[in-house]
Order: sequence, then C-alpha cells, then structure tokens
Amino acid sequence: MGNPMLSRKVLLAMIVEAAYGASGAFAASDALLVANPQLTPMNNQTAEREIIRPYFGNAGNVPVSVHGQAEFGIELAGAGTAGAIPGYSAALRSCGFAETQTLGTSVLYSLVTDNMESVALRWDLDGVRHLFTGARSNLNIDLQSGAIPMFKFTTTGLFVMPEDMSIGPSDFSKFQMPNAANTVNTPVLMLDGMPVVSSGLSINLGNEVTFVSLIGREVVMITQRKVTGQITFENNSIAQKNWYDLALSGRPVPFSVTHGTEAGNRITIAGPKVQIGAPTMTDVNGIAMLQSDIAFMPDAGNDELTIEVA
Repeated sequence: MGNPMLSRKVLLAMIVEAAYGASGAFAASDALLVANPQLTPMNNQTAEREIIRPYFGNAGNVPVSVHGQAEFGIELAGAGTAGAIPGYSAALRSCGFAETQTLGTSVLYSLVTDNMESVALRWDLDGVRHLFTGARSNLNIDLQSGAIPMFKFTTTGLFVMPEDMSIGPSDFSKFQMPNAANTVNTPVLMLDGMPVVSSGLSINLGNEVTFVSLIGREVVMITQRKVTGQITFENNSIAQKNWYDLALSGRPVPFSVTHGTEAGNRITIAGPKVQIGAPTMTDVNGIAMLQSDIAFMPDAGNDELTIEVA
C-alpha cells in the first residue's frame, strides 16, 4: 500500500472552453487560489431494475448519467493593476458574465442570457486528477464587516474519469492580498443614493444550473437567473429615510458597494434597480439595525448586476 493521500494537497485550475465540452490545455496561470474547496466527483443518476423473481433480493441499478460538482471560495480582490484580467476571470465567466477589458482602467463583468461560455475545471488531489468539462456555475458574494469578502462558486460539469497524475504547475501572481471589509477598505455602500452604515451584505446570483441528459445531448445549462441578497444596516429616523415606505412602494432604487481604495485592488458591485423587502429589526453589539432582503431587477436587460475590477 502507498502513502495516504493528503486532503490539503489540492490545486484547482479553470479555463474557458473554445467549444462546449472541449477542455483544452491548462497553463500554470490558470490555477485558482481558493479557500474551503469541496468536491463531489460523481453525482450518479441510476434506474432501478424492477424485475420479478421467485425470491427476494436486490436486483441492482443501471447507471443512467453522471456529472460532478465543486464548491470553492475566492477572496474578493483586484488584479494588481487597473485594467488587468483577474485570476478568477474564468470562474466569473462560468456564471454567465461577459468580460470587457479596458486597458489601464478596469475589467467589467456584465451578465448575459445568450451564448453563455462554459469552462473546464481541473481538480488535482495529491496524485489524482479530476476533470469536469462543459461546466457552469452559480455565484454567492459574501461581504461582512471585519471579515475577508469572498466570491463563493458552485460549479457543475460533465464527468471525466479521474486518472493518476501529479499536481500541475501553479502561478498565483494574478491573485492579490485581500483587504478586510471595514470603514477604511469599503468606503462606499450606497442604497437609493444614500450612504448606509452596514454590518454586511450577501448576494446570490441565483443561477439555476441544470445538468441535462437526453438521447443525443448531455449538457450543463443555466436555465434561469434571479439575483437576490440581504443587507443589514443601521436604523435611522423616519425623517432621515423612510425605509418602510420604500419597501411598501416597491420602487426600485440603485445600489452599489465598492471594496478597496487603490487602483489595481478595487471592486465595485452595482445594480441599477434594486427592490428592498420589508425591513426587520435586529441588534448588532447593542446598535439598532434593520435587515432587509433585496432583489436585483434588470433595467434594459442583462444589467441587473455588474462587477467592475479596477
């Protein structure tokens, strides 16, 4: 028997596929710097054999289809230089974002409905290589005061049989040191044109990532998207802002949050039309707070949420 495999000897890498299901070659710069990775190598769907015999017993199942799933976090940080492509570019593109680069300025990730890209995800675990092709993802964004903001991805892809192979090369130079969310590093959080003091927020892209297995087609698709979230912010007088009236009216308002203050390590997440739900009261360290669900709505279409890396 060989040595036990170490669960912490893991490398994830991701590339955008030129054609659906076609993996392509991985480079060291395609490595992802991740936190808390979890792999489900096989989600195996089976059909039970319902045969009858003159005795009891299990007749077994017939394999029907198989796909895989991976979950991992990536620290919310820039690319080091304004306008440079960040190391998590492929991961965002796997969620249905299109990438627009303006050299020297920023990289903008905008949502699409048609012609979504797919990715190949490679997962090297201490001598065993797992690979998913034709993969697409959902994204959760978690930004809490006093913590490192995170992109959290759930990626579903077509199963490829694992094989013994050494861990591939890695180059993490595209990933920058993150900043904790606080009043210095997160200077802008605007809701309806008003700066709010917040203990944190979360956003769920709401992609319905569906594995479809038919005669003649096996594909992972994003079949729907409804962006939602939750925000907790300081309570205030009605004269200052009547959040209850805003929730009751259903009027959509603009939202934006900027994390980071220096060029090359600044990210802005924004939505032009956000509905807030009925505020509920909560307490954070003795301070009266309001907590509200938020729903991101498109304006012209495919614009309900943008992520700008600048």
